Amino acid sequence: MDWGVLRDIGVTSTVQTADGGLSEIAQGTLVKVCGITDRSELDLLAARGVDLVGLWWAVPGGPHDLERDDWATLARAATDTGVLAPVLVT
Repeated sequence: MDWGVLRDIGVTSTVQTADGGLSEIAQGTLVKVCGITDRSELDLLAARGVDLVGLWWAVPGGPHDLERDDWATLARAATDTGVLAPVLVT
């Protein structure tokens, strides 16, 4: 799939960000990738037009489970891309 062809449908929804702030995201087709564990993955996904990144926390035995501080660091880094919105996966 050519990620550059996803169209902007111009409808937004307000969501709460990891730092407690509010952000608007487009409604319609959104792309979410789960199991992010490294900052370099965020950079790649942001460059490819991904909207949401799933960050695992408190998933016993989960292969992508993060420590709380690591989760918070990646959530902030995702938000700092200006493109990605972090999603808590429990």
